[in-house]
Amino acid sequence: MMSKHIDDLDDHPNFKSNDATKISMPIDDDGPSNFLPSKNDTDDDRPSNHQSSTSDPVTVSKPADDDGDPPNSQPLKNDTRTLTNNDTITVSKPTDDNGSSNFQSSKDASEYRNLRNCTVQQPKVRSEVVVEREKAWCGKIAGNADLCELEGDIRVQAETGTIFFMTSNETMLNSLHSWDIKPYPRGYVVNLRHWTVKLIRHKDKGHRFYMCKKYHNAPAILFSMFGHSGNYYHSFSDLLFPLYITSFEFQRDVDLLATDYQVSWVPKFHDILSRFTKHRIVDIDQENGQVHCYQKMFVGLKFYKDLYIDQSAPEYAMGVSVSNFRQLLRETYSLERKNSTVLASDSPRLMIISRKKTRIILNQDEVSQAAREVGFQVVLAEADGSTNLSKFAQAVNLCDALMGIHGAGLTNMLFLPDNAVVIQLVPLGGIDWWAKLDYGEPPAGMNLRYLEYEIATNESTLGQQYPSDHPVIRHPETIHKAKWELILSLYLDNQNFTIDVERFKGTLVKTMDLLKTS
Repeated sequence: MMSKHIDDLDDHPNFKSNDATKISMPIDDDGPSNFLPSKNDTDDDRPSNHQSSTSDPVTVSKPADDDGDPPNSQPLKNDTRTLTNNDTITVSKPTDDNGSSNFQSSKDASEYRNLRNCTVQQPKVRSEVVVEREKAWCGKIAGNADLCELEGDIRVQAETGTIFFMTSNETMLNSLHSWDIKPYPRGYVVNLRHWTVKLIRHKDKGHRFYMCKKYHNAPAILFSMFGHSGNYYHSFSDLLFPLYITSFEFQRDVDLLATDYQVSWVPKFHDILSRFTKHRIVDIDQENGQVHCYQKMFVGLKFYKDLYIDQSAPEYAMGVSVSNFRQLLRETYSLERKNSTVLASDSPRLMIISRKKTRIILNQDEVSQAAREVGFQVVLAEADGSTNLSKFAQAVNLCDALMGIHGAGLTNMLFLPDNAVVIQLVPLGGIDWWAKLDYGEPPAGMNLRYLEYEIATNESTLGQQYPSDHPVIRHPETIHKAKWELILSLYLDNQNFTIDVERFKGTLVKTMDLLKTS
């Protein structure tokens, strides 16, 4: 079998149908990260107020003082008015469509009880500074994640991990005025730095302690770079795509403030990150002794579901979508093919994700041969963390179909042309629901087709290790009730496969039919 490195693909060679071209893939060969997602983290179970607050805005005037506003603010618009004695201020708790509270438990009710969304417009002039608007909203979004949207006099103190929101508005100060925020899209993740968003009265004693050291005209997004960022899939689902959603409205004029900074992660994804901001990414934890001042800021990242955005979301109306994110990736990595067009006489390319540590296809050569017999040119992609991401993305873009065992390598579907096909082989162990969540549902928003092949007991090494009536085989749901480490060990780290080639040929034939009828 002929082998080629990814560097040899620069000239777009025509692969012979009896050869398998081998390239290196820039992914972690550890599959999913070390957590078992809860069904409560899926779209159906998240709090319904994740898209936008239904609280009534508050419009008031605010007296001027002479402390610490950022310079270079824009002048006040003429349509701002002052609150009169006849006006009513309403601050309401988010409710569902039936008018009842949308809290799903008493714990949720406790967490949300005092959240308020206060919008303030005021003619306020201090030291040649005009502050038009204030907004302080913090709440829970999908995945039980924290998100704050702030607009006004915002001061970021890295040493204490505190974001001070300076105000004289009593309506805001009388509501809950301190929030503990974990700025990462998955609420269950531990070992992240927590930040406090704190409302402070301008005239409070000790105000000088928060005096600005650095003023910024651009808005800011503060987020944690830790979490599951070491996993290739979660780099996109937890960080890059949420950053794309959150930063989109700012058109690259936004400061990215990274807490839990990961030195190796930034250069790996530098080309993509540079599409979100034209500024240097700030390791905010190292800004000791500084107080950075902003007029608009997000603490945390907008998140709806893995590689998904709700079409009713305001960002979607702006042009944010998974499809447009893929177009951004095409532009970033100079990917030539937008669409997969396969004629009846063509031999489309199938990339097989080849795993070498866990969830290995033991008869990979036989599977490759079966694919060639169906009419595919086969490209084998091996996990190699040293491979250039740009070159690998270009290699994926030359293919018409991508197949692999459930794991991070399937994330590379992002680089496929439209109308391509993704084939996920789902291991034994009752993980089909979360395999579908990770890699089965996103293709629809990417203009890709998706096929799933469920591995049978006789195709798994677990079928050789345990009798057919053993709970590991017959009742995996009982194993799921145990510790995550047991699930990881049994079903992900110590399960390999010998694919029934004749059975799998049916999936390959269906893939070919989809490609040639598009």
